[in-house]
Amino acid sequence: MAERTEVSFPTQMLPYSEAREHCLMTGLQLLGLYLDCKDNEEKKHEMIGRMFATKGVFAEYQNWTDFLLDESKNTPA
Repeated sequence: MAERTEVSFPTQMLPYSEAREHCLMTGLQLLGLYLDCKDNEEKKHEMIGRMFATKGVFAEYQNWTDFLLDESKNTPA
């Protein structure tokens, strides 16, 4: 995952999606949302509201290292 450098959604896709009021979210972002909200009902409702209010790229959970551990960095000494 760390090797990926390209953007998740091509620039030419943005005007189309925004005009149709689509929320663009990667599977990894959706996982982050789930992990962050699964035990917090209030946060879950807040984030679902943000997701449905977003037109274009969803701003939350962009950095996967905020909610997942990179096991390749945990090497035994």
